[in-house]
Parts: sequence; structure tokens; C-alpha cells
Amino acid sequence: MKLKYPHKLLKIIICDDCSCIEGEYEKLNEIVQEYRKHFDITVYQNKTNVGSALNRAALFNHLLKEKDIEYFTYVDADDELKPKFFNCCFDVQIKNDYKYDVVCAFKIKIKKQLPIKIIHNLLNVDVFTMWAKLYKTSWYAQTNYTEKYANNAEDLMFWYKNMNIEKKLFIIRKKLYIWVNNHNSMTRVNNNLDKRILDLCINGEIILNDKNYYFFKLYFLHHDFVKHFQSKATNYFQSKGGEIYEDFKKALDMTI
Repeated sequence: MKLKYPHKLLKIIICDDCSCIEGEYEKLNEIVQEYRKHFDITVYQNKTNVGSALNRAALFNHLLKEKDIEYFTYVDADDELKPKFFNCCFDVQIKNDYKYDVVCAFKIKIKKQLPIKIIHNLLNVDVFTMWAKLYKTSWYAQTNYTEKYANNAEDLMFWYKNMNIEKKLFIIRKKLYIWVNNHNSMTRVNNNLDKRILDLCINGEIILNDKNYYFFKLYFLHHDFVKHFQSKATNYFQSKGGEIYEDFKKALDMTI
């Protein structure tokens, strides 16, 4: 409601992940109904509960079915856009004849006091995450967003797998995005720490197989449960043995 961009030019697409809580879908529709006088809103529902990351993939598939959506952005349970987000992004596009595939609001504001090290790491990798960006739909449709990488670390893996796709990226160095510590977000709701760490290790192995030690170190430091991750990741790569374990140790020695 606070967005300065004309509401009539915005379409909101919500993908309900087949909540197992009785009455939840009906409650969602009741809430949505209140806002339909302000926005064009479509609600989809998955046939089964697939989890936040795969739900995002489903959301994009629904978006492709809609007409005339040339640009889009993702908003999750722990994301907020500043009121001028769209204005600033489209100002860049208009001034540059709409040549950019991605406009990134690089500087983030964090609604929580976090350790300096974690904030530093977030800022280091923010350009490689999926959030705080206005995407050109036609470019995104070419990308490799597959179920294989759609897990707890899918944001960094999305960029890693698609960095070689030709793209025109513009970074706005303004605080247009707010990260909010929300108890409903994927990383807070998903209490299966072992599964999350296994996802990280599997994706990290893909990066190490490419000998990209620097990106692996960024990827490694990005997560707020590093102290749990490090010992379990060491066990994981140690069990693999040979060259991949040596690559893992090299990556940890990298200076960021």
C-alpha cells in the first residue's frame, strides 16, 4: 500500500503452498479480498505442499501464464520493498531504453541487530541473491532455475548457475530493500537443520567441482548457522575424500 508506483500498473501473484492447516487457504482469500479494490491480485494453490523454494519455482511458472508481465520481483516472508523501489528501478530502465535484464537494489537495510561479521557477509553476496531485484521476465525465462537447486540455498545457486548467461545488470546503490527477521520465513520455519546443511553441502560440491574456491567461501559464510555448518560440512567432504576434500580445505583458506 505504501509503494509510490501506480497501483493500477502492478499485479500481485500469490502462490499458496497447499497449507496443511485447516482453513488457512480460505483465510488467505479473505485477506486478499480486502485488497482487490486497490490491486489486481491472483491467487494460485499448489496441489501438494512443496516447500518455500519449490513454491517460488511454481510461482514463476504461474507468472508466465499471465499476460503482459514484462518485469517482476519476488517478495518473501522476510522481505520488504521501500516505497520508491519500483520508481527507482524503472527510472534506470527508462533512462537506458529498457536495456537491463536485472536492476538490483544492492544496499540493504536490516531490521535487526546482527553481528558485524554476518552483516558484512550479507553485503558481500547480496548481488548474488534473488531478492531486491527487478527482473525482465523474458531474461529470467532463459535461466536455469530447476528443482535440483531449489532448496535452502537456492538464491546463491541461482546466480552461480546463471552467471554465464548473457545479462545486463545495473546496481542501484540505495537502500531500497529491507530484510526483516520474520519467524514465518523459510530459514526460521524449517527446523530440520541436518537437511538444510546437507542441501548446502550438495550445492557447495557443485561449486567446488568447478574449482571456484572464492565463491564457495562466500557461499559458506553467507549462512547464519556457520558454526553448525562447518563441522558437518567438514564431515561431509571428508567422507567424499580425495580431491574434493582437498578443494574444500583450499576454499576455507581463501581470504574474502
